[in-house]
Amino acid sequence: MDPRFDLPLYTRAEVALHLGLPATTLGDWLRSGALEAGRGGRGEPTITFAGLVETHMLRQLRRTGLSLHAIGEAAIALRRRAGRRYPLAWSGLAHDGRDLLIEIAAEGPRPRAVRWSTTSRWRM
Repeated sequence: MDPRFDLPLYTRAEVALHLGLPATTLGDWLRSGALEAGRGGRGEPTITFAGLVETHMLRQLRRTGLSLHAIGEAAIALRRRAGRRYPLAWSGLAHDGRDLLIEIAAEGPRPRAVRWSTTSRWRM
């Protein structure tokens, strides 16, 4: 991955402004674990470009009715289990309006996908 994706470019206030979000909503999303930001002093950039993309995707997923809890759990699991640094900006992520659908093996003759459900977690 291009190292520039990991360079903090935006403050929380800038991300909220760019995406038309209340700053409190962005703070809630960061505390939930659905998003991550670097550490920095007040007014210092802590969010990367990939983090901005993830925030946009999270906003879109929330607009479809997916719960923040389910999105946050899936994002945390993808970071830990699959080593995805920015799981919500990943092209293998989709949704059906109720659950997150995650493509876990796109290579080979038979792609596999799993469904992240708020009740049963990973299902093949």
